[in-house]
Amino acid sequence: MHARVLPLKELPGRAYWDDAYAQAERDTVLARNWVHVASGFELPEPGDALPISHAGKPVLLVRQADGTIRGFHNVCRHRGCQLVTAPQSRRALLSCPFHLWAYRLDGRLHKTPFWDPADRTAPEGFDPARFGLMPVATATWCDQVFVRLADDGPSFAEHIAPLARRWQPYELSLARYGGHATYEIRANWKLVIQNFLDTLHLPFLHPQLGDVEKAKHYVDVNEDDTVIGIHYLSGAVDKPKGDGAMPIFPNLPPALMRGQDIVVLYPNTMLEIVPGHILIFRIEPVAPALTREVISAYFVGDGATDPAFASARKDLLAAWDTLNRQDFAVVTAWQAAQVSPAAENQPEVSPVWEMSGAAFRGRIAREVRAREVGAR
Repeated sequence: MHARVLPLKELPGRAYWDDAYAQAERDTVLARNWVHVASGFELPEPGDALPISHAGKPVLLVRQADGTIRGFHNVCRHRGCQLVTAPQSRRALLSCPFHLWAYRLDGRLHKTPFWDPADRTAPEGFDPARFGLMPVATATWCDQVFVRLADDGPSFAEHIAPLARRWQPYELSLARYGGHATYEIRANWKLVIQNFLDTLHLPFLHPQLGDVEKAKHYVDVNEDDTVIGIHYLSGAVDKPKGDGAMPIFPNLPPALMRGQDIVVLYPNTMLEIVPGHILIFRIEPVAPALTREVISAYFVGDGATDPAFASARKDLLAAWDTLNRQDFAVVTAWQAAQVSPAAENQPEVSPVWEMSGAAFRGRIAREVRAREVGAR
């Protein structure tokens, strides 16, 4: 059953190429929401530090001694230099390259060489406790790292709740990292996500997935405008994914043994789950017409590491690599057309094929529009 028809163009064409619109997104969608920025396997050991750029801001992720990951603004508190400029491994302290101010893994200021009130090289009353690294709200779920730049907003528990409810039957604590692949796509990040949500193109660009009737065999998913996508009623068993005979999540109901979720966790995480694996896609906006995509595969228990399943793990990533590359030319052509006024005048969405993309675009449009209205 599909939802009501909505207009297709909730977003103007400039949403895909304009620097000003990209800045509006950074200030709203990417700053105020919990955004997927890294994976735990990228900083596996205590003392590992990963500098990233998020919404135009330098952010630092640090694996703590207790195994958790914390985020900080990647800025030394002395004179504002970027603290860490390249990934670091197993560090006890994080030192600024400018004046060697050093910080503990938890962000506390530890050392200020030749900067001491006692010999008047530091201002009188200087208090190191006031100049630790500034924290960024950070959370980890299923080995994925999320940050929220805004000081206020929903907790991560509130953000993930719609997906947690939906995936409650899956024992996600059994999921283990089993490989990843990285791509750069010359298109806006929103088009990459819309392509993922589009089912009408499947018979044309991905014939290995089946015919039109098979592509149509799904129901729409929209959980609080946060988990948006489709659920294939039989996608787990009738599409070639290369992961046959691997360990599966225990005690799944028959419908989930057959089914396949293809969903987006708003704003920038794409997800696919079946009984034997989870694929997690991190979609990073690099520039208005450039996106980095990281696909990470997680398998159930020993399925992630047992040599007996090595070929199955390889085949799964190979199958998705083929799917991705089949889409690249169309997505880049889609991007190229957005500058044309002809791209603005489109028919309404199909109530069968295009509801998920419309829901995704609609939330982006509302959040950016709220900023523009508030600025008047």
